[in-house]
Amino acid sequence: MNKMSNECAKHPGEQMKLFCLDPCRTALCQDCFKTHKGHEIRSLDEVIEELSSYLGDMAKERKEEQITCGNQIETLDNLKTCLLYTSPSPRDRTRSRMPSSACKKKKKKK
Repeated sequence: MNKMSNECAKHPGEQMKLFCLDPCRTALCQDCFKTHKGHEIRSLDEVIEELSSYLGDMAKERKEEQITCGNQIETLDNLKTCLLYTSPSPRDRTRSRMPSSACKKKKKKK
């Protein structure tokens, strides 16, 4: 297939307008279609639209997961800070080196 057009490499001048979903998973022109009898054939435009939609949905899900992970990292950083400053010191035998206010969630800077 030519990168700049939908022209079939096997049949010059023929445009690829079909897609063999099963078993070949390849774009087809009308001439190529003849050798794919019994295969699951769909419109190339339809397949492209479905794949674009699927990829868009996947990208949205990954973005949401990225935000969730970022929030979890921030929570763990806050807990680490809280534990660091509220743990008893082995040197001075005190119960805490910092007031409980150190455990309060940090405000995000805008």
